[in-house]
Amino acid sequence: MDSQTQLEQKIERLPAEPGVYLMKDESGEILYVGKAKNLRSRVRSYFRATVDRPKTALLVSRIRDLEWIVTDSETEALVLECNLIKEHRPRYNVMMIDDKHYPYVKVTTGETYPRVQIVRRRGADDARYFGPYTDVTTLNEVLAIIGDLFSLRTCANGKFRSRSRPCLNHQIKKCDAPCMGLVSPEDYRRQVDEVLLLLEGKTDRLLRRLKEEMDQASTNLAFERAARIRDGMASVRRLGSGQKMVSQGYHDRDILALATDGPRACGQIFFVRSGKVIGRSQMPLHHTEGLADGEIMGAFIKLYYSTARDLPGELLVSVPPEEVELLEDYLSSLRGKKVRIHHPRKGENRRLVEMVAENARLGILEMDVRDLKSRRRDGALKELQVALSLDHLPRRIECFDISNIGGSQMVASMVVFQDGEPLKSRYRRFKIRTVEGPNDFAAMEEVLGRRFSGKRDKDPAFLEMPDLVIIDGGKGQLSSARQVMHRAGVADIPTAGLAKKEELLFLEGRRDPVVLAPDAEARYLVQRIRDEAHRFAITFHRKLRGQEAFTSVLDSIPGIGPKRKKALLQAFGSPAGVRQASAGDIAAVLRISEEHAERIKEYL
Repeated sequence: MDSQTQLEQKIERLPAEPGVYLMKDESGEILYVGKAKNLRSRVRSYFRATVDRPKTALLVSRIRDLEWIVTDSETEALVLECNLIKEHRPRYNVMMIDDKHYPYVKVTTGETYPRVQIVRRRGADDARYFGPYTDVTTLNEVLAIIGDLFSLRTCANGKFRSRSRPCLNHQIKKCDAPCMGLVSPEDYRRQVDEVLLLLEGKTDRLLRRLKEEMDQASTNLAFERAARIRDGMASVRRLGSGQKMVSQGYHDRDILALATDGPRACGQIFFVRSGKVIGRSQMPLHHTEGLADGEIMGAFIKLYYSTARDLPGELLVSVPPEEVELLEDYLSSLRGKKVRIHHPRKGENRRLVEMVAENARLGILEMDVRDLKSRRRDGALKELQVALSLDHLPRRIECFDISNIGGSQMVASMVVFQDGEPLKSRYRRFKIRTVEGPNDFAAMEEVLGRRFSGKRDKDPAFLEMPDLVIIDGGKGQLSSARQVMHRAGVADIPTAGLAKKEELLFLEGRRDPVVLAPDAEARYLVQRIRDEAHRFAITFHRKLRGQEAFTSVLDSIPGIGPKRKKALLQAFGSPAGVRQASAGDIAAVLRISEEHAERIKEYL
């Protein structure tokens, strides 16, 4: 029995009940996930004699198999549909680009002593989640305020339960040591409540509470704590000053708008709390060709709120979504309270929606700019492939540079570009171990040997082999690098030496260099890669020289030996951190008197 006959038989057996259906191609890949109040009626509608949409016709032409799951209600089917779309990411469903990569702030409110964490997905637990944050700058600002203003634990539960003494965070006054019972659950919970106010965008209420605590600390002569709260309040005010007042009704609501332009679509959400816009998310949407705006809006709402932050009681939308009552039931089940979806046609609410819609239209323009940049990057890689006679596109490029200023602290850098963009998580720095004096050729041999040694599987940056290696230097540097690569068995990796002034690319076994046209995109790409490798190496070199100078100062301070020197650097992270630390903090770390710490500060 062929697959078409089997498919027809399955269609005949479809039940007239609510549920979810999964359409598959001949290889078993899930093409589309949908939900229906009546599975039989909905799925059969795809196989009518005439199909009104080209996208649907293409989908139907590829369907070779069908599965379905019956549910008790259409709302349950919608929940299951959202989960299956997130899990399988079918190519014919509307998808949010990179939606699974955005971070959340998690507050473990179900614990006696909660902590704040950054996670990539929501869990099925009783914690509070805020996000997803598409604006990393805002996220970092919030986290900095939490770290400066509150003294919550950061340790995992296993360490928390097994501690026999307070950790270093307590010594530098970053944690109240609940593990040792040094703070009551009530006082600790008060801090957690204030963190929640900050994350909910209720900065006015938070500032009032902090003002009361600051006044109380001053009355109790706890001036250091009062000063810390004062500084924290200033940070909260700065964050709040960026929150635009858009409503005098002090309502909590989300405002959603769509912008479409041919095959592209962009969703925009503004989060309004207590009448202020506390943040926004922009979500480019895939696979929306041929869909009505109401269908796209409905898919957008389902996708976003299946993983989103705390839901408000009202959503204002630029376009009425399909099946609005079903969506309201679904969102209400997520929130635990009633959620209303409203499409305003006039008044202040309409003005708010139009403001968000304008931002969505700007989002479409940003997508156009990104598409243009992407085409330029692809063009640059293609030009480089042709110029260097490479067998395939150099998607991963690694560039190495030696920094040797004055013959001291010789270092090297490795930068990685993936598809024409820097992949900073795979950058690596090297201290030169085996070379004395200014010998760049020997230093390059050492670095390439470490990069391509048999132990490369111990570093994730070394697991993937590059499509192209660029050595910042001329023929001499290239020759040193190629000798190492031949010995390591990776001589098949194309390698080019880049002359610094003329910007010529030298290849092994080729007398004349490759000259890239002055206006070629490939030339701009190579320049950017070389400059990034140089910057990364120089930054590391300066850091080491600064540490060397600072360490010599520490060595000259009476009473500071290797152990205390190490403790200071571990506690404050860097030489600059030690200099900025107060005498009280230094005293706590070294377990000495503040008078002794003051004398150390004088040396610094």
